[in-house]
Amino acid sequence: AEQAGPAADTSLHRALINLVIVKANAAQGLDVSLLDRAEQLEDRIQLSRVHDSAEVCRGLWSRYVEDIDTSRAALDRSIERARDAGDDFGLATFLSYLAATEELAGDFQAAREALVATAAAAAWLDMPLLPLVTRCNLLIADGDLDGAQVVADQYLPDSPGRRAGSQFRGNLVRGRISAWRGDSTAAAGYFEAAGRSADESGW
Repeated sequence: AEQAGPAADTSLHRALINLVIVKANAAQGLDVSLLDRAEQLEDRIQLSRVHDSAEVCRGLWSRYVEDIDTSRAALDRSIERARDAGDDFGLATFLSYLAATEELAGDFQAAREALVATAAAAAWLDMPLLPLVTRCNLLIADGDLDGAQVVADQYLPDSPGRRAGSQFRGNLVRGRISAWRGDSTAAAGYFEAAGRSADESGW
């Protein structure tokens, strides 16, 4: 794409974003220089969705390298862009990312507020666009282990044939619930299963 010149800027932008995600998934950290390059290209190309921006990628992936401030700021800007564009799907998605960031930061009140806003923005959708693990973690933090179990059973059922990512999240939540119930044997089993799902996904 670089050799092709400006005509391939859109492809180059996509490649840079994809490379950032691949490197992050491979535990090579967050390559902010690639994000900066992609962001510079956005002055010259027409993004079809806010979700495709380097800003959203920065907001989503910064929390995985424990840069909470950058994640929060980038997501706040993305949320405003989605609101300005009238993009309800994007708005709900970015709010769900923010909820997960705030939960990781330990600000459970802010995470709950973001979850409420997510649900409001996604009310018209025919699917649960909520960060399910974050939702379960907040229920666990409130001591509502039964509520967390209900969410996990409804949206992350422990059934064969489900995708590795869904199995990973479901087993992770069940492991945490079991640990707080004091059932260390069950917790260890769920965490081992989550580990196997992570291996299958190459995480």
